[in-house]
Amino acid sequence: MANSKTKKNPFSDFANSIAQTYLERFEQSEINILRKLEKIESEIRNPKKDEVITPSELCKRLEISRTTLWNYENKGYLKSIGIGARRYFVWGEVLKSLENSKL
Repeated sequence: MANSKTKKNPFSDFANSIAQTYLERFEQSEINILRKLEKIESEIRNPKKDEVITPSELCKRLEISRTTLWNYENKGYLKSIGIGARRYFVWGEVLKSLENSKL
């Protein structure tokens, strides 16, 4: 008689399989996010010193406006490299300038 009362709900297996699928996807997403964070952290700790970047990229990295960048250049805090009509910055030199000045 105990077996007749313990009927299995057909939807519980379906719900469990869906829950398991989403759990696996969530865990994989978590692993991917952690890998990306480790990569970003590594890049911050070991920046490419000889990397040449555009003024736009520099503004994004320093979270400053183009006007502020222009002011820093005119005051001599940062030096750019002119190639043709374009300007570029060497990331390692920017880091040195930031360490040495009080920006």
